[in-house]
This record gives sequence, structure tokens and C-alpha cells, in this order.
Amino acid sequence: MFGTAGYYLLEFTDGQCYIGESIDIASRLNQHLGRFRDIATIRVRPEAKSNAQTSILDHKRLLRLRERRLIHHAQESNLLARNVNEMATLVGESKHLDHVIPDAEQRRWLDAPDTVNRADSTTQKFEHSQFLGAADNFRRFASMSESVEMLQLIGQYLTRCVPYPLRTEYQSWSVSCLPTTRSIPRRLSCVSIAMTETFVVNIDPTSGTIGGFIQVNDAELFSAGAASELAFRRRHPHATLSVANYEESGPGQTIIFANSLAQLQQLRDDVAVTRAAATTALNIMRKGQSMHRRSHCPQLVAAALDLPAAL
Repeated sequence: MFGTAGYYLLEFTDGQCYIGESIDIASRLNQHLGRFRDIATIRVRPEAKSNAQTSILDHKRLLRLRERRLIHHAQESNLLARNVNEMATLVGESKHLDHVIPDAEQRRWLDAPDTVNRADSTTQKFEHSQFLGAADNFRRFASMSESVEMLQLIGQYLTRCVPYPLRTEYQSWSVSCLPTTRSIPRRLSCVSIAMTETFVVNIDPTSGTIGGFIQVNDAELFSAGAASELAFRRRHPHATLSVANYEESGPGQTIIFANSLAQLQQLRDDVAVTRAAATTALNIMRKGQSMHRRSHCPQLVAAALDLPAAL
């Protein structure tokens, strides 16, 4: 019998795999055997030694950090894994999105996101009482001198980068308005898909400068490797690139920071950037439903997309 804690790899008959960790491998594998009927091989790597002084919670955190590296390494080695978190692309069916948008429509959308989105007239109704707080926040947002430019940016991100925004609003993604966070720079608006912040507009409380960031897919934006990155830096010399550190995104994701509204607008008008952002948005949306519905502001969505005012 193998050790209690450690890591395991399930290999399936279709060539896919699943990577996991557990403080009780035997019990966890029994669960998988009851769930998956096409397991071909099980590989186990027990921990060499466990620290008796480490709490169960800290032990679990350590296992998850190492599991994360293993999943990222598998993707970088071109393995197809059925894991959801830490994956850049969800393999197989989406339990959530496929019921809202059939797979064929998802593929059609990715070919021409803005064209397909403009043709989709599906809207959702919201209860007035559910969003009273959001309405007050939106009134304060709309009173800002830069509100028109910010609304245009948010609207064009939704139109160009978010799958069927009118159909998936609230269920798959949400947008906050003046959220009560302590982050610096301070958030003015944040589009979150599932659990991941994908497009943020923020303000530096000291200088009053408004900027933000957008998350993109590396393989899409930098398809030609170093040459693509060099071309991007020439187009956007003031933008800053940083590796995305969100669990849902998986490896191969970059956050592009802009230090002004003008820089955000330049990113918005760059087809390569919006295409890469659309790829990221679809991949994350396939993983699950919105986890930030409490902070959703339908009034901001209506204004950004030039829809009838939300109740």
C-alpha cells in the first residue's frame, strides 16, 4: 500500500489525464474510481516524508501548491488534462456553459466575437430590490468626469471579448461598480468571469490617474513568440506585462497593465489584444458560473452597452 499523502496521475483510455493531490490518497482514488469509468492507469507519487509539526491545513496548502506546478508542467508538455482549476483550457464538456451556449455557437463566437455579440438580442430581467446598492454606486460612478470614457471601455470589452454578454450576464460573469476594496490602485469597475478578474478600471488615489488592466491568452497574443511580443511592445511602449496568477486561468496567461485611460483605449483598439482577451474569457467562462453576483451592477452594464436602463 502506498503512503497516505502525496500526488497521483490518472491516465484515461482517450489519452487524457487528471492530476491530483490528497492527504489520503487511497480514499481519494476510491472516489475517482467511482466517478471515472475509463481509467487506464494510475500513477502515485507519495510524499517522501511528512512533517509531524505541520498542521493539516498548512499541509493541504503545500500539497496544492505543488499540485499546481505539476498541472502547469503537464500543460506546458502538451498533455490534455481534465482538471478544471489551473487549466488554461477546459478539456471536454462545460457543465455550465454548454447548456447556455451550445459548443458549436461557442466556436462560432470565437471566430468573430463582436459580430456575433451584436447579433444576439437576448436580455435578462433583474429584480429592482436586488440591486438598490448597485444603483447608488452607479450614480456616483456616472457623476465622475471620466464616466463616459470608462463606460465606452467597459462596453467595448463586453462586446469584443465576452461570449454573448446579454445571455451570460450575471450567470457567467458580473461587473462591479465602485467596489469596497482596499486595493491600491482603487477599483472603479471590475469585470469578473467565474472567479477571475479579467478587465479592471482603477484609479490612483494620490494622482487621480485612471488606468487598469486586461487579461489575455499568451498563445493567441504572442503566437509568433518573441517577434509577437516585440511587435506588441512597439505598439504599446508604456504597457506593463505580468504573468497572471489566478488559479482558474492556468499557465500561459498575461495581465496587461495600462497607466492611463488613453493607454486602455489603445489596448481596446488593438485587435490582437481583444482577440487574446476573448480567448481567455471563453476558456474561463467554460469552467463555471459567476462567483461575484452580489457585487453585480446591471445599471452599469445597461449604460455601457447602451441598453434600456436596468431597474
